[in-house]
Amino acid sequence: MAKKYLTSKMIGRSIAYEGSPEALVALMKRAKKGEKLTLCFLGGSITQGSLSSTPETCYAYLVYSWFVQRFPKAKFTYVNAGIGGTTSQFGITRLAENVTPYKPDFCMVEFSVNDPANPLFRETYEGLIRRLRKMESHPVLLIMNNLFYDTGVNTQAEHDEIGEAYDITCISVRDAVRPEIESGKIKREELSPDGLHPNDAGHAVLAGLVTDCLEKLCAEYVEGRKTPAAPIVTIKPVTANAMERLKRTQYRSKAVECKGFKPDYSKKADLHDLFKHGWKASKKGDSITFTFTGSELAIQYRKTINRPTPVAEAIIDGDKEHPVILDGNFDQDWGDHLYIGTLMYHGERMEPGMIDTGRVQFAKPTKKEAAAEAALTALSEKQPEKKKHTVTIRIIETHKDDKVPFYLVSFITA
Repeated sequence: MAKKYLTSKMIGRSIAYEGSPEALVALMKRAKKGEKLTLCFLGGSITQGSLSSTPETCYAYLVYSWFVQRFPKAKFTYVNAGIGGTTSQFGITRLAENVTPYKPDFCMVEFSVNDPANPLFRETYEGLIRRLRKMESHPVLLIMNNLFYDTGVNTQAEHDEIGEAYDITCISVRDAVRPEIESGKIKREELSPDGLHPNDAGHAVLAGLVTDCLEKLCAEYVEGRKTPAAPIVTIKPVTANAMERLKRTQYRSKAVECKGFKPDYSKKADLHDLFKHGWKASKKGDSITFTFTGSELAIQYRKTINRPTPVAEAIIDGDKEHPVILDGNFDQDWGDHLYIGTLMYHGERMEPGMIDTGRVQFAKPTKKEAAAEAALTALSEKQPEKKKHTVTIRIIETHKDDKVPFYLVSFITA
């Protein structure tokens, strides 16, 4: 299916940063020898396979299938760690649960349409890359940049800056596909019905861009006699790197004091069973207090389509004059949303609206968004100082016909 759309020009444009092929070549040489290898795909809804007709027509599975067919002696394990609507900020915190246990030998990273284009997420993305590089299994990394098909907008510039710093090959779906759509050679609907998530044809194009890159490397360096250039070794972070140590705190923590909030001990079915192992609350005045030492704080909670539901407030370090509202009522209808509100960045208080996850959808920021990004840029240059902090979440509004409790999923800190 990819052959119908892919051209040599598209393939040529798709390599946003080539990098040293040494690690990818070494991986394929291991595969040729018949080793056991684990292939992991980490990202959002596109990696999860949204709008593919079956799990097997998702780009991630198609890339895995290429490895299986190309190296029949090897034994491959497929790990799809894609979760819809998630960013690299959450990605860092879920490595220990969704990626590390599988000891991946290869990991594709795809967050370019979920990460907003601002300094905070540039920093979380670098933290994610650094954590992956430090895994005991030392996975070979490959970066993919997807796009909003109607505008071409993504966070490729921010992500490829990090990719280049760590000498990781970066593949751009935007650079490959967008010119074809603008020229009318391909209709957007042929690849993406909703302008974001690829259909089977779109997933085949994504996979084709990746496998063509791998096939060329295989021909030149695995089957051929060329020797790949040595990679650039980067140790010093590009950013302040306060996010590399991000972690989640959930229901078993002793740093939490519950007054009305109840721990959720129910069993988690799989990585997509997101609303488990947190805390629930239904009554006005119910509260939970978390104490931590650090400079970064975000709150994960459920925004539900089962309206109405309680509304809470977050009070940091006892500052009752400046509460942050945590509204559990979702204003969209596609499903319950695992929302992350960033409340502290490099030790400074933040309003969740300053980190607008919808920002990436627009080619140009509004004045308000531009001002928020300028503030973030200034904070990103500040050296974070770790201090002891408390955050109290309290239910401030309930309704007689509340459908579900307020659900606090986790505290994210560093």
